[in-house]
Amino acid sequence: MAKSKGLDASGSLVTAAVGFGPEGDSYAITVDLEVAIPGLELAQVQELAEGAHQVCPYSKATRGNVPVTVRAVEA
Repeated sequence: MAKSKGLDASGSLVTAAVGFGPEGDSYAITVDLEVAIPGLELAQVQELAEGAHQVCPYSKATRGNVPVTVRAVEA
């Protein structure tokens, strides 16, 4: 995503927190992603992270089954 916009994301860091807990009569997994890219504004990072989440093969495979939040954080 960054390369297609001419941005350098080589120092990026993605942290995933996976949760597991009750959902109705069963259990479910949740994922919270924090994305940091040095040298970019938080709004740019958020836009890139959300775009990557839309095209990521893993995200596509779990979409609708695993709630995911994507949040830009300071590098």
